[in-house]
Parts: sequence; structure tokens; C-alpha cells
Amino acid sequence: MKWPTSISLQFITSPEATPIPQLIVHIIVIAKHKGNYLAGPFLTNEKGQIIIAREELENTIKRIQTVFPMDYVDNLEQCTGQIKVLIEGTQQLSERAQELHMFLPEVTSKLANLLELAIVNPHNTFLEKDFMISKGTNMVKVDVDAGVLAPRSSEQK
Repeated sequence: MKWPTSISLQFITSPEATPIPQLIVHIIVIAKHKGNYLAGPFLTNEKGQIIIAREELENTIKRIQTVFPMDYVDNLEQCTGQIKVLIEGTQQLSERAQELHMFLPEVTSKLANLLELAIVNPHNTFLEKDFMISKGTNMVKVDVDAGVLAPRSSEQK
């Protein structure tokens, strides 16, 4: 699958479509073979958005393959095109940081720094939603109350 140059996700609450700033988010890229890839953590900006560059996903995949060569084989283009948005609570994020500390210390450090910013966020509870990245998709609104809204292609701007 040919991935777009970047993907923008905006996190909102319904019914007013209020943006959620300072939300810690992970993205799971679904592989065709063996293990799926966890990218992040990302922190939403004041508009509730994160923008993920294809190059950042490619670098994440290479780093994971280097650390765990037997468990991960697909490059980004070989993945299914499906991604999951993962929002975890403070407790789950703290546990994730402890689990990753030995293998990916740079991720642990980034996560610890982001936890200081997002710890008071009332929306920082467990949530997992999935959707497909299709040709022309560059923006997806994720309603944390109601589900994933339809992706918007670059032609719909």
C-alpha cells in the first residue's frame, strides 16, 4: 500500500466537536506478517491534532525491526493500510513506559515527559479505534465519544 506523505488526526468530543489538546496518542500500524507496529507517543496540539509524517512511521518501523528482528518483518508499504488509534489512561501509559524502558529508552523518556503535560487531561482514558488509510486520505477526525468520523481526502479540503 502506498502511504500518504502525512496523516493528520484530530481528536474531538461530541456533540460540539470540541478539540482535545494535550492528549497522548499512540498509533498501531497493522502488518500483514508477524507483529504490528506501535508508533508514538504523540501529543495533540491546541487544535486537538497530531500530524504523522510517513518518514516518521518508516523510521519507527526500522527502529523496532532493529531491536526485535525476529518479530517484525514488514516495511510500511507492506503493511495493510489499517491503523488503530490508541488512547490510554495514565496508569496504562506509566506501565507501558516501564515495559519499554529496557528496549526503547528514547520512547520511555518521551512518554515520561508527555505524561507530565497530559496527566490532568480528563480524556486520557483507554480507547482504541481503527480505520483504513486509503489513497487520498490526509485527515481523519476521531470523536472520542462517538467513534471515528469519515476520513477526509485531500480533494475534500
